[in-house]
Amino acid sequence: MQGGADTGVRSVVHASFHLERTYDAPVARVWKALTDEKAKQKWFRAHRTAGIAERHMDVRVGGSERVKGRWEGGMVSTFDATYHDVIPNERLV
Repeated sequence: MQGGADTGVRSVVHASFHLERTYDAPVARVWKALTDEKAKQKWFRAHRTAGIAERHMDVRVGGSERVKGRWEGGMVSTFDATYHDVIPNERLV
C-alpha cells in the first residue's frame, strides 16, 4: 500500500454504485423472495452445506440478516446484512 498516516496520501477511495436487476416475475413475488425468511431460504442457501448453524432475518430499517452455515469440508461461511432503506415492493438497501 502506498501512503499512510505519515504521508497524508490515502490508498482507499470511497465511492458508491447502483445495481439494478430485472426479474421475469411480478414485483410482489420478487419482494417476498428477498424479504420473507422461508421464501428466501428456498433459493438463498448453500446447496453443499452440512447444515445451517444460524439464521435470522429482520427486514426493517436498522434491522439485520445473518445466515451462517458449515460446508461439508468443515469451512464455515457467514452472510451478514444490515437494512438501511426498506420501501416495500420498491427498494431494499
